[in-house]
Parts: sequence; structure tokens; C-alpha cells
Amino acid sequence: MFVLLVQHNCRIFGAWKRPQWYQKNTTQSNRHKQCAGLFLQRPKVGLLCMSTQTKSGAGAAAPTELKPTHGMAPFPGGYRRLGQSDLIVTTCTLGTMTWGEQNTEEEAHAQLDYAIHEAGINIIDCAENYPVPLNPETQGRTETYIGNWFKKNPGVRERIYVATKVCGPGRDISWIRGGPKLDYDSIIEACNGSLTRLQTDYIDLYQIHWPARPVPLFGSHAYPGPLSAADRNNITRSLEEQLRAMDALIRQGKVRYVGLSNETPVGIMEFTRIASTLGLPRVVSIQNSYSLLHRQFEGAHAEASTYCDVPLLAYSPLAGGALSGKYLPSSDPSQRERARFTLFKRYMQRYQTPTCMAAVERYTEIARKYKKTPSQLALSFVRSRWFTASTIIGATSMEQLRENLAAFDPKQDSGRWDHSMEDDINNVYLSGYRDVSLGV
Repeated sequence: MFVLLVQHNCRIFGAWKRPQWYQKNTTQSNRHKQCAGLFLQRPKVGLLCMSTQTKSGAGAAAPTELKPTHGMAPFPGGYRRLGQSDLIVTTCTLGTMTWGEQNTEEEAHAQLDYAIHEAGINIIDCAENYPVPLNPETQGRTETYIGNWFKKNPGVRERIYVATKVCGPGRDISWIRGGPKLDYDSIIEACNGSLTRLQTDYIDLYQIHWPARPVPLFGSHAYPGPLSAADRNNITRSLEEQLRAMDALIRQGKVRYVGLSNETPVGIMEFTRIASTLGLPRVVSIQNSYSLLHRQFEGAHAEASTYCDVPLLAYSPLAGGALSGKYLPSSDPSQRERARFTLFKRYMQRYQTPTCMAAVERYTEIARKYKKTPSQLALSFVRSRWFTASTIIGATSMEQLRENLAAFDPKQDSGRWDHSMEDDINNVYLSGYRDVSLGV
């Protein structure tokens, strides 16, 4: 364990300006040692922090001990560093993908007010294609709502981190940049569009939403191989081009750090290898699905994640809302009226199977035993994993948001985690409910 005291100069929870060591004429190799984490001269961040290597609870890494500054409320769940970066994020990230579809702009701003000003969250996650489900009439609304909130709240942008994403190729989304690609020009175009909608001149964490190559995605588990030598070469060139585009954006001061999303262990390793070999920006995080119903990340993903120092930003920790228990026959029908599975019948069907619902029933019983709501049990589980840097929560009501945030206060029953809970959950998981969401 170590203690490091450094001076304020560059960034505190979002208060970032281009520091003195950032010069556009800095050589490529040296600048990336500075910007991507292999610092020759580390940026001075006004924080008192401790090593995150200590373990606490059942397999959980201890959140970095930091004190909030610039008027930010202290976040009870603590903070963690994203890879080899100076992004020190709260262990809970505010998700936004319903804003513009299930949530109005007024509701979105109310969530931002509460999460940032009262709860102390210092990172929000969005994407160029949000809200979900994707629709040409609503595409970009989420970022626009956030940008309008920044305009209403001068000075707040500099105190928080903004993470957004550039989407890759996909069927039926031709309205996004004329058919989204992950080539150099498309990434630059996408970033400029996000900056305009967000009404900011920089993005703290710019993530590749999903790969441009064939990989298992969104419930699929079979790899569509094999690959020829030409295929492998094309994939390598594509990954290099993506990092070169990110490099250009970092040079221009438009992006601070690069992240992945919906990536595979091979992708984590290849992006890291290419960055190291060519002096390009390292990726500092991976945003993948992880929950009680989808624990795939615990295997090869976790190994690649820790080996490359690319921690997890966990999305869908409630499996699209399934783990809240509101879709169980015994739940209050009024809870399901505005729920996603009710409004969008084809949405996340992998979590709507009888097997998944049976698993949810068992986890709901465990939550009751430990005086938690089903959502709080599910979120506490994801938060407690050693490879999770931050858990992304989304809500369609203020009631949901408050309930979910309570899972991040370890001093309360709602956020407590111990070995007996771990044992009960694993007993369910190993008794016929492993990987229940895969292959649907």
C-alpha cells in the first residue's frame, strides 16, 4: 500500500485544462507516454489517494480513498482509477440511454441534478446513437439533453467526466453518419458530432461502442470463424486505423482517453499490443455487460482486463431491468406499465426466458433475506467484483435512481456485502443457472 500526495494542476473530477506538458508539437512517442498513462511527467492531480490493490469484502478491490473537491458531494461508494489514466471515477456511473425515449429532457435534467449535485457521481455515460431503442427520429437526443444541462449549469462540465461512444457498423442504422463505420474519417466525424451535441470542447473517455469485425454480440456466444490470413491482416489494419483516429483526436485536445465496449479478450489484448508497438493511445477501460444473469466477463475477459490494466465499466447490471423483479408474476403490475420489456417487446429477449425468470426468483429470495431490494442485491454484487471500476446504472424514475444509488453505500444494509451473500448467490448460480442469458 502506498500514499501519494500530488498538487492540483491538471484535473480534479473533471476540472481539466490542457496542462503545461501537453504541447501539440510534442513527439508522438513521448506524448503518448504522457497522455496514455506511461507518464514521463505525470499530470498533477489534486488528490490524496491510496493503492487500489487492497482487497475488501468478498473478492472486491478496495475503492481508492479520495476526497471530493470543487464542491462535489462525497460519494459513499468510493472511487477507482481507470487503467493507466488520471480519471478517478466514482464506483457508480450515471447511465443515460433512456433519455429521449422513455425519459423527457426535464426528467433527464432532474436525474443529473440529483446524481451529480446531491449523490456525488462524477461520471456520466452516453453514446452518439442514444437513446435506445435506436430510431432515426431520436438519434442524438441523449447527448443533446446533456449538452443543454451543461448550458444551464455553468462550471459543472469541468467538475465531472463525460464518457461517450462512437458506434460501429450495424444493420438498419444507416441514418447514423450515412452508415456508421470505424475508419479514420468516420471516427473524427462522430466525435465532432458528439462534441456539438454535448456543448463541450472535449470528451474525457471516448469509447468504441462495438467492434467493426465479426464477434459475438448482445446475447450471441458463438464466434463466426474461421479467419484467413487476409482476414487477420485486415483486422489488424482496422484496429490500427481506429487508434490513429483516436490519436489525432487526442492531439487536437478533443479526447482525453480511449475506451472499448462490447469487446472480446482478443480485442483487449490486440488494442493494447498495437498501442504499445506503435506508440498510440492505450485503452483505459472496457464497457461490457455484466450481471447476475450474465457473468461471462469473469473468465477470459477478467484475465485480459487485469493483465492489460483495462478495468470494467459494467453495463446492464440489472439485465435490462429483469433483476429488479418487476417482471415476475408476483410483482405489482403497475411497475411494468412503463418498463422496457413491456414497451419494446423485442428488447433484450435473452433476459425474458423462463430460465432467466426462475433465476431472478431465486435471487429475489436472497435479497429479501438480507433486507435489500432485488435491484440493490444485483448492483451490490457487480460493485463488489475486483475487476469492476464503475457500475453504470440507468433509471426511468427518480424513485428507481434513489433505490439504485443506495446499493453503493457500504455503511447501509442496502449496500452491504459479505461472504454469506456471496455463498448464497453462487449456490444459485451453480445449481443450474449459469450463463442463462447466452444463446438467445
